[in-house]
Amino acid sequence: MMENTKDNSSFRELMADVRETKGKSLRTIGLGLYSPTMIKRVETGERMPKKLERDRILARLGISGEEYEDYLSQDEYAEWLMRQDILKSIEAKDIAESEKKIAAFEALGDDGKVEGQFLEAMRFMLLQLKKAPEEELRSTIERAVSYTIPYIDEGFPKRISLADQEINLLLEYVRLHLYGETEEERHKWRIKIYNDIIKYLKETDMDDICKAKIYPKLVYYISLEYQDGKCPAEELKRGLELCSYAVECLRDAKRLYYMVELLELRQWLIAQILEKSADISEAEVRKLRTLANTSKKWETLFKELYAEYGVSPYMENFCFLYWETESHSSNEVIRLRRKMLNVTQEAFCDGVCTTKTVGRIENKEMSPQMFDLCGLFEKSSLFPDYVRSRAISADWEAIRLRSEVVQYSNDRDMKKWSISLDKLEKRLDMDILQNKQLIMRRKILLDEYMGRITQQEAKEKLIEVANMSIPVDKLLKLDEWFLTREEMVCIYSIAIRIGLNEENKYMDILREYCKRGIRESSISVRLGVYELLLAGIANYLGNIKAYEESTAMANYAIRLSLENRRMYSLARNLYSICWNKYNIDGVKTLARDIPDVDITLHRCLLLSEIARDKKMNGFFKEKLKD
Repeated sequence: MMENTKDNSSFRELMADVRETKGKSLRTIGLGLYSPTMIKRVETGERMPKKLERDRILARLGISGEEYEDYLSQDEYAEWLMRQDILKSIEAKDIAESEKKIAAFEALGDDGKVEGQFLEAMRFMLLQLKKAPEEELRSTIERAVSYTIPYIDEGFPKRISLADQEINLLLEYVRLHLYGETEEERHKWRIKIYNDIIKYLKETDMDDICKAKIYPKLVYYISLEYQDGKCPAEELKRGLELCSYAVECLRDAKRLYYMVELLELRQWLIAQILEKSADISEAEVRKLRTLANTSKKWETLFKELYAEYGVSPYMENFCFLYWETESHSSNEVIRLRRKMLNVTQEAFCDGVCTTKTVGRIENKEMSPQMFDLCGLFEKSSLFPDYVRSRAISADWEAIRLRSEVVQYSNDRDMKKWSISLDKLEKRLDMDILQNKQLIMRRKILLDEYMGRITQQEAKEKLIEVANMSIPVDKLLKLDEWFLTREEMVCIYSIAIRIGLNEENKYMDILREYCKRGIRESSISVRLGVYELLLAGIANYLGNIKAYEESTAMANYAIRLSLENRRMYSLARNLYSICWNKYNIDGVKTLARDIPDVDITLHRCLLLSEIARDKKMNGFFKEKLKD
């Protein structure tokens, strides 16, 4: 049998490293979830939590689950599918189907606190769909909160770290709770708790995505307390500061949760401030009016896009907090990777387990034990673990550096990109193939952008990197496959460096991958990667004059982004549609002289500004000059 020398439970190491880095005690992380003894066992690795509990611990540490992926056992994967189906039925406003799926999940009999809270949260949204009486909503949200948030009757918990999901439930609890005898007393209590939460969020260390998921809703709920017009000017000014900060949180994370609501709110606040402030300077008036005009321009743009694609501009539920991306069945991954490598079960299991065991795993008759999982994943060029970020490491600084590298590369800040990449390489375990591929790919791109190698040389080097883990050239001959995120991005990086007159089998691979995702409705699992791929494919199809297919792909991607409140690729896809229309119409004139094209280019420019996409912003400015 193969001896596995890797530490295959780095979740506990990551948990400990992040907790110590951020100065949080085990008690504050575990309070409401576990006893002090049990949370200690989790961090020492004596007890491995289930997926929902792992996600909750990471979220309490201020880490969004969107940056992580899980390979799940058959039982956990089946539960994951059930949870996603519940969310889909609620998003579709299908009351009967939602009731059926919630009942099925409850029938599993899992008595875990996070599972119980999930069920109550789903019931709460279902009751909202049914327009249930406020009393029923209130009792449901109280049950949901009580699962993991102790001491709620003493005010905002001060001895606990809370996840975004928990803070969201707390907001609903505060909004509905009848604390005090009069509405004025209740208003003051709600404002006090909301301010406590603001203070908590300022003191805690959440990543950009966690902030974007909860801060905008908090500000919006605060604003509901001041809609009677009795708020003094100073409070309105503070509200404007909070509102603008929430908008900036969304821009940093490239998300749109409550964006339209906040833009409307910002205009209302400014109007109220101008009306109620007696000693405001002319300079301040000009500044406020400029901000109001900008807010109106952004609001109009987003409302037009939402209307064009049949998506509500307003947040109607909080399903977005519960979507669990990047979760895969270990059994299915093992089956698909073996087929991709074109090896028999006998050869694949050699030194790991019996052929019978591999057969049972692939037929989903059993979940792989940890030893078997490690061995079979290693043979599949995968790293076996419960949870991993895009840089596989339990070192929080390495994970932070990876995000820094992405930011600097997007901004084309070569010096900072190079420095951060060198730091990242030193902190990562380069014996892990995915880490090696990540660093090599980023170095190749940096060398190309700095002019040290040509685009052709970059392409050839990227092909070598991709083939380190999978036989890329053989993928199109297969009926199905499983690719890691790094493999997909590497293939994409190759595809966009192939000339339009050349055969582009790499783009064909990505097109087929996306078509399957659309056909199987599995795109939401890997939305971040698909967002990149769909925009790139739509652009490529337009360039090879497949205009109708390109437009269909871009329209699909835009609707997907709007439904999921993501802004990253909106401008890119709008431009693809514009390009296709311009070429289909065969117009032989300047683009700026065509009203539809001119409007679209200005839309794209504005979207790139909102998303802080420096590269595309420069591109659209140049297009408007042409």
